[in-house]
Amino acid sequence: MLAGGIGFIIFAGLAGAGIYASLEESGIHESIQSANDTMGTHAGEEMPPTADVLKDLKVQLKEYENNMQEVSAFFAPFKEASIVGAEDGQAFQNTLKQERDVWLELCKSKNVVVKNEASWMGFDAYRASAPHAKAAPLLSFEKLGIEYFLSELAKSGATTISSIYRAPLEVEKIDTAKSGDKSGVRNAKKTGQHYIMMPFEVAFTGDRQSVASLLNALTSSDKYFFTVNAIRVKNEKQALPVVAAPKAVVASSPLQSIGLALETKVDEKKDKDPVVAEEILKPLIGSEKVQVRIAANLVFFLKTQEAAPKSE
Repeated sequence: MLAGGIGFIIFAGLAGAGIYASLEESGIHESIQSANDTMGTHAGEEMPPTADVLKDLKVQLKEYENNMQEVSAFFAPFKEASIVGAEDGQAFQNTLKQERDVWLELCKSKNVVVKNEASWMGFDAYRASAPHAKAAPLLSFEKLGIEYFLSELAKSGATTISSIYRAPLEVEKIDTAKSGDKSGVRNAKKTGQHYIMMPFEVAFTGDRQSVASLLNALTSSDKYFFTVNAIRVKNEKQALPVVAAPKAVVASSPLQSIGLALETKVDEKKDKDPVVAEEILKPLIGSEKVQVRIAANLVFFLKTQEAAPKSE
């Protein structure tokens, strides 16, 4: 009996210890879970900004404000120049013919050949018929912008203007019987637009300097804003200039050995057989004619409408 009693006491003691340990472990788990819940709650809350953070934010906001003011100042002249004309369809057609004649005369004075595909500045659709009155105002702006582009191209040194293509504006496609918009601008504003893109393409032949001159003229304009989507340039001749039977020369320098000597002594017939280095250098110095196609946009900026006064 004594041994049995001692065994029972030992068993009860072990069981009690196990229960106590289990309860203690359960309490620890609950404490950990409670701490996790508390941390998760605080993690979802926004930390109050410190004085240093607020100071940095003010600096960043000031820089952003200055940048936006600079951007606004840059675009201001283009917005002011984005004015729809007061022409109706017939007036547009009349001025198109007049301005076309002026441009063709400029090209003639600069010895620029204008192919038939370019002779109407992209407005071929209105050679014989006038646009409807709702499209004419925006077309007037586009006509002046493209005329500026083409006039600068004629002055740049281009030799041939091959083709001009302009994509029709949305206002040219509208149903004139249903739309009440007189300028095409109101519908654009209703859709939340801030500008209207007027895409066109021009193909011409010139030298590399003519391309650079044209692009410089476009970027210096403070009236018409252009974006260039793509420029494709290729040599008019897809082969190097051919040198006809050059005289054999004993090379006295590395340059002469590759035919780039600017002065060589061949024989006494030097004057009759000029050095061919100039012909060899033509592709390198930029006198080679190139064929160019530019895809660009003329941008018309929509002015922000002022809020209507509140009725009393």
